[in-house]
Amino acid sequence: MGLEFMPYPIANITQEEWQTFYSKARENLSHSQRTYRHQKMVVFIDKFNGHHYAFTLPGHTAHPSWIVRRIINQEGELQIQQVGYYVNDEAPFVELFDAYLKLNDKIKPQLQDSNRFTLD
Repeated sequence: MGLEFMPYPIANITQEEWQTFYSKARENLSHSQRTYRHQKMVVFIDKFNGHHYAFTLPGHTAHPSWIVRRIINQEGELQIQQVGYYVNDEAPFVELFDAYLKLNDKIKPQLQDSNRFTLD
């Protein structure tokens, strides 16, 4: 069984909510863990649901926060849905969220052309 795409109704969550979900991701998806030390991020892939979770690590300006993305087929066109959660300051989280939106814009044409279903 996979993890939720949108476990909380609002983006601003508590430290405890962040820690609980991060622990759940580590417990259930540790086999897919990829750590990007220079970016201060860790990514987990939930193949069951097609979700990609990118958590910030200590030292990242948006820590603690995470972004989750998934590819959906909407009326015959592949789309990338994205949500995110943060604990402290909203501004660094917005920067991170926007950076992922820009990455999505780069990836989307490749998805359409190759029918690839990965967010890497």
